[in-house]
Amino acid sequence: MLGELSKDFRKKDNDVLPHVILNAAMTLDGKITTKGGDTNLSNEDDWRRVHLLRNSVDAIMVGKNTIVKDDPKLTVKPHLLPPRTSIRHPIRVIISSTLDMPLNAKVFNYKIKEVPTLVVTTTKSSSSKRKMLMEKGIGVLICEKENGQVDLHQSMILLKKRGIRSILLEGGGTLNWQMLKEGLINEITVQIASKISGGGLGAVSFFEGDGFHSLLESPTLLLIDVQKIGNNVVLHYKVEYRKK
Repeated sequence: MLGELSKDFRKKDNDVLPHVILNAAMTLDGKITTKGGDTNLSNEDDWRRVHLLRNSVDAIMVGKNTIVKDDPKLTVKPHLLPPRTSIRHPIRVIISSTLDMPLNAKVFNYKIKEVPTLVVTTTKSSSSKRKMLMEKGIGVLICEKENGQVDLHQSMILLKKRGIRSILLEGGGTLNWQMLKEGLINEITVQIASKISGGGLGAVSFFEGDGFHSLLESPTLLLIDVQKIGNNVVLHYKVEYRKK
């Protein structure tokens, strides 16, 4: 059912949806964090790849948990780019139904004038917090489903209307799953670090959520490229949503 619905979306909306590339680093056993919250899985060479990718897209998108746990700046680091490369900081997009995030987070304070930042939320979030964000110069977009969650599909349409044609998704397991479930991810690049996490439910998987009941529901991943970076491997896939 999922595959068929997503394919219909693609037929109708491929000209109104941004191109989304999911990028992540994970352990050999598919964890993007250990049970202690350690996310140090990329080496210097892989960070160069990631920042070159950031420099090529219109926006970077993360969820609330990434802001709370990692406190990233979500900008491009010039020293990680090849010499004489023009710096192009993408728009920062944060998805959060409730805005349950600290306003002193780096993404809400670092290079606010130079790097546009947009929060996608719902009416469940605090109106006073929305106001404080807007006073900082941060855009606030309300886009929700009947269940009170952020409507990701409609959000993508609205982002495309704002001129965002490409998005680098650097989400956690929950946002990654939600975007895949909605049929909104076009490509996946994942670095597999030569590490083992273990940890069962305490460690975060590349994709969390309810999961597929059967692998027949899963989209097809078409392997485009394999790259060895030091002792790690980067896999690049095209995501193809198919009918059953």
